[in-house]
Amino acid sequence: MHTKMVAVINGAFFGLVALGIVYGVSLELSEYRLHQAYAALQADGRPLQLAQIIPPAIPDTNNAAPVCQAVKRKLKAERVGEKNQKAFTRMSNLYDEMLKTNALPQAQAAFRQLLLRKPVAEALQELDEGSARSGCRFISDYSKGPFSLYPPANLLMGLTKIMCAAARVQMADGDPAAAWQSELTALRLANALHDEPVQLSQAMRHQQFDLAAETISNLCNNARPSREQVAQLDVLLKTFEDQTPLVRVVDGERLLAGEWYFNTAYSKAWRAAKGVRRVKMLIFLTLRASCAPFRFFDLAVYLNFMHAAALQAGLPYSAMDLVWEKTMARQSPWYCLSARAGIAGFSSAKKQTIDMIARARILRAGLAVLLWRQEQGIYPENLAAVHMENLADPFSGKALLYRAQTNGFLIYSVGPNMRDDGGEATTHHEKDDVAWRYVESVTR
Repeated sequence: MHTKMVAVINGAFFGLVALGIVYGVSLELSEYRLHQAYAALQADGRPLQLAQIIPPAIPDTNNAAPVCQAVKRKLKAERVGEKNQKAFTRMSNLYDEMLKTNALPQAQAAFRQLLLRKPVAEALQELDEGSARSGCRFISDYSKGPFSLYPPANLLMGLTKIMCAAARVQMADGDPAAAWQSELTALRLANALHDEPVQLSQAMRHQQFDLAAETISNLCNNARPSREQVAQLDVLLKTFEDQTPLVRVVDGERLLAGEWYFNTAYSKAWRAAKGVRRVKMLIFLTLRASCAPFRFFDLAVYLNFMHAAALQAGLPYSAMDLVWEKTMARQSPWYCLSARAGIAGFSSAKKQTIDMIARARILRAGLAVLLWRQEQGIYPENLAAVHMENLADPFSGKALLYRAQTNGFLIYSVGPNMRDDGGEATTHHEKDDVAWRYVESVTR
């Protein structure tokens, strides 16, 4: 009995020693992998500190953000209708109603009445002037990582809807100058979050741009912009032809989310989380503390992926982006949970960015064509006539496709499937060209 007990104790001892050796070797190897991952980021010039990606503060005199917030307060203070609704909410909702054919006349009439109110008119005039300032920076606290209060994207979305609705009503009322001025304000608001390193902010920016782009094509159905207005629109549209925000978002997600989870002190991470998120945070922090080698391996794999993703984000669009994402996911070890979570959705975000670039270039080319039609009386045979032949389709890398017609034109990109579908798009994406098909109205 004594001999067996000694054997058990000896076995347990040597087992613990072996486990300790394995743990020590794993820890050394994981720390080495992590050091390599950080060294690669540093060598490539990727930001390693949060301060490197947070947009710098700007003086209030050059900042459009305080103006946007002040306008929202004024519109919320103005009460309308029998339900005593806030004008900000009512005007934003009326834009959505204008997109419904059966509700368009009533929505325009209701919005028109609001535009006639002196406080509303003054607020929108203030917004028009303030949005032209050189920058837009909201006061945001990034110290809580994924739980931080980021720039109020919903505020900008609401104001963009209001200005797009104002442009449509002003055009319907025969005031194209005011309509195009409102559209310029909408475009400036849509690009206000250009430098924000947050995925949610960039996703909202893309949605704002879609609203402004749709409004531009709608306004052109009623009155073409003047040469001066086309020049102003062209300058603003160029600001959306940029993949830099996507690259910045990848770095931002790494620093604001991934590395925050791994490197933030237990107590600080616990205080930042609220409600149900505290349960998830408790589980994550427990796993993080339970086995250092797994934690370091996970972080190293995550950093390597985000490094590769930042490089991929700046490259031209490729049908292989989705394949690359899936390949990275398969290559991640099963225990690297954070790395696997960080991989998801990259290809979708890149496709959304490239789509926005395509729409911006199509609008620029289309506006130049309309200006030529207005001054020459006919549509140009090609984009070279309007000096837009060098506008590349960001999906294919080739020139945008253009077809002149007797009473209009078609300008389009081949879209994500990188196949020429004749400017057509279908719900199920068999055809997914990005196009502007312009047809002159009979009344004009």
